[in-house]
Amino acid sequence: MKFKYKISVKLYIMFIALFIVSAACLVWNVVRLVGFIKDPTIVTVYNYISVGICILLPILCILFVATIMASSYYKIDGGKLLVRYGVLKDSFNLKEIDNIVRDLEKKSLIITFKDESGFRIVIDEKNFNDFAAALMKAEPSISYAEYTGDVKKDDEK
Repeated sequence: MKFKYKISVKLYIMFIALFIVSAACLVWNVVRLVGFIKDPTIVTVYNYISVGICILLPILCILFVATIMASSYYKIDGGKLLVRYGVLKDSFNLKEIDNIVRDLEKKSLIITFKDESGFRIVIDEKNFNDFAAALMKAEPSISYAEYTGDVKKDDEK
C-alpha cells in the first residue's frame, strides 16, 4: 500500500520561491547567452562555460523540486517499508520495526526500531490509522500506542 508524503504549506512556499528564483536565473542567463552570441568580441570559453552552468543549475533545481512534489511517498511492500522523497529513496525491513506511536497532541506518527532509533512519518493525519494498520498487517509483531501528552515531569509531581 502507498501513502503520499504530506508537504506542508511552508514547504510549498519554499518550493514556489525556489521555482521563481530558478526561473529568473534561467531567463537572465539565457539573455546573457544571447548577448554573447550577438557580440562575439566578448566571447571567451569561460563565458560559455559559466553561462552553460548557470543555465543548467536552475533547470536541475526545478527538476529536483518537481520530483519531490510528484514522487514522495511511503510504501509497504515485500516485507519492507520503502521511503521515497523525490530522487532519494530508502527501505527498512519491517522485522526491525518495534512500534508505531501516534502523538495525539502534536498530531504526528513516529516509528521506532528495535535499536531504539526512529523517525517521523509525514503523511496526512487522516491516513495515520490506515498506515498503522497496513504496517501491522504486513508485520504482526509491530505494536501500536497513542500518546496524549498527559505524562507529567518528575518536577511537577
